[in-house]
Amino acid sequence: MLKRTAALVLAFIALCGQTAAFSDQSFYSLGFYEKSALQTAGRASRASHEHMYELFYDAAGHWYICTACGVETEKEEHYAACTAPDVCVLCGALKEEGAVMDEPEHDWQLQMDAAYHWDECARCGAVAARETHYAICAGKDPNLCAICGATAEDKAEIGPVVHLYLDTMLFDNSSHWYLCVLCGQKNSQEAHAFRNGKCTACGYETIAAPTATPAPIPTPTKTPEPSQTPESGSCQGGKQHTGPYSYRNRVSPTCTEAGRWEKYCDACGRFVATETISPSHRFVNVTEVITAPTCLTAGTQRTSSVCEVCGYCGGTADQSLPALGHDWGEAAYTWSPNHRTATASRVCKRDGGHVESEQVSASAQILSPTDKTAGHAAFTAQDFQNAAFKKQTATVFLPALNTLNVLRLPARTVSVEGEAFVHLTCEAVIIPDGCVSIGSRAFADCKNLLYVRIPASVTYIAEDAFAGCEQAVIDRLTE
Repeated sequence: MLKRTAALVLAFIALCGQTAAFSDQSFYSLGFYEKSALQTAGRASRASHEHMYELFYDAAGHWYICTACGVETEKEEHYAACTAPDVCVLCGALKEEGAVMDEPEHDWQLQMDAAYHWDECARCGAVAARETHYAICAGKDPNLCAICGATAEDKAEIGPVVHLYLDTMLFDNSSHWYLCVLCGQKNSQEAHAFRNGKCTACGYETIAAPTATPAPIPTPTKTPEPSQTPESGSCQGGKQHTGPYSYRNRVSPTCTEAGRWEKYCDACGRFVATETISPSHRFVNVTEVITAPTCLTAGTQRTSSVCEVCGYCGGTADQSLPALGHDWGEAAYTWSPNHRTATASRVCKRDGGHVESEQVSASAQILSPTDKTAGHAAFTAQDFQNAAFKKQTATVFLPALNTLNVLRLPARTVSVEGEAFVHLTCEAVIIPDGCVSIGSRAFADCKNLLYVRIPASVTYIAEDAFAGCEQAVIDRLTE
């Protein structure tokens, strides 16, 4: 409670004229909210001490940093109350000065009258989601509003019963429809309308007919023997049989052998003849993938017309399967050791060999450390060309100078010659005001170097002046 109260006091101070407009990398300190003496001094203070936090904020959010050891805590985005939507509740950052503020949270309460129900904020009176009363299907009471519970007995005007239909059509081989997930009702059911073998409404496809010409059906190996000899004579006063006829004792054909059935006259009941049934295949369509599609290349699917009895293939038809496209995983981000660049990458879930990556330079906003207080550098990388890669931020802690091995160049230094301090083991370098140039490889390969302060008087720095200083934060003063 003490922490939040002190922070709010500082926020009101900020609102009284102590803030400035944000740039993309600006951040500000609102001072200490809990103070205690360091138990130890120098390097040991980073290992054992009571935290002494200071509140910082920038356009994106606010956080606390211990000024002794640099530990960060409670980092979060700005948030506002609905009664004051343009100012952060905790740190006092203002939306009009560039602070990014989430939409304020309301205390919604459900309200209703005879015709409508709606959400109303108990704090600011804002109104949202105003709509007429309605009932739902699935056997619910048609006189009861599904949202607020208003009833027709209370003289509420209940609208028509509402169904919850799927957005995607369902279909079978003859029709398509939208299905209510609550009661199962089918809506807008219609027969398929095909174009080039595909329904124009739901996408249902018929299997393409084979393009090859089926081979002729083999000649039967034998002709079935008649089961009996036709009865002689005629029916109905000497006339020949004229029908109608019925057929009995069917012997079904196979793929290679003919079948038969017996023909009888319905008028007189006499056997007339044995008729042959030609042999025939029973074809079904069988589909197989010949070449599977990949992220970038199309595949091939083959449909064969095959007899389900004997396996004879009557023909085939090939169809193209479209390329699948990439299924990218989540983006991963890495920073260079000195945080001057950030690299974003993502890998396709279908093929790990497909990788997208991009590296961008980072901008920095530096709070310079002093002999007794720590500082930090806030880095921002955001100029990615790939829209899938998002803005990244990182904060580097800069220890107080009296805890580091510091090289302080003499005040009369005008220039730092090339290779003057190669392989230096110091952790920080302070260049005095009045120096105008830093030569080639002046501080090359200083592996322990963490921080370099360069005054505004320096007008020339060789491109390789700090080559090999992988951790160094370069703090160029502007005044």
